[in-house]
Amino acid sequence: MRLTDPRLGATQFSAYMGAINGCEAWAGLTAGQLAERFDYPVGFVAVALLSLLALPLLWRLRMSSR
Repeated sequence: MRLTDPRLGATQFSAYMGAINGCEAWAGLTAGQLAERFDYPVGFVAVALLSLLALPLLWRLRMSSR
């Protein structure tokens, strides 16, 4: 919440949660399709590796907030 504008905190938090829900839905769908074609470990590892690609973006955001 430190990164939000105090006047718009609730709106920005709602947008953040909507993005989280979208990512979870996408990851579940993708992992399910990969698990159907290959196997469960392949699906979950593929989605986990794609999720790790977001870490540099999070680190950059954290550094910009200091």
